[in-house]
Amino acid sequence: MKEEKSRLTIGDWLGLVKLALRGIINREKGVGFSSKMRKCQRCVIYDPEAKKCRPYDGSDIGCGCFMPFKVALGGGCWADEEGVSEEYVGWKAK
Repeated sequence: MKEEKSRLTIGDWLGLVKLALRGIINREKGVGFSSKMRKCQRCVIYDPEAKKCRPYDGSDIGCGCFMPFKVALGGGCWADEEGVSEEYVGWKAK
């Protein structure tokens, strides 16, 4: 959040708690961490240096999440949730 120069709202905190609880509850099923991270690394939105779903700081594209945490906690792909259907974008991409 530092790069966006804003603070987390109550809604943001509730979303993080919900995501963490979903990750704890789904722990036994596994989330396919390795395969999802490989798909992230192929995605054009993914920033491999920062490991974030945002091509550069200040971009409106991507959720800006640190993907190793989001994947481990059972979160979904921003591009898939937003319905982006471009080549090399999202977990459903070819």
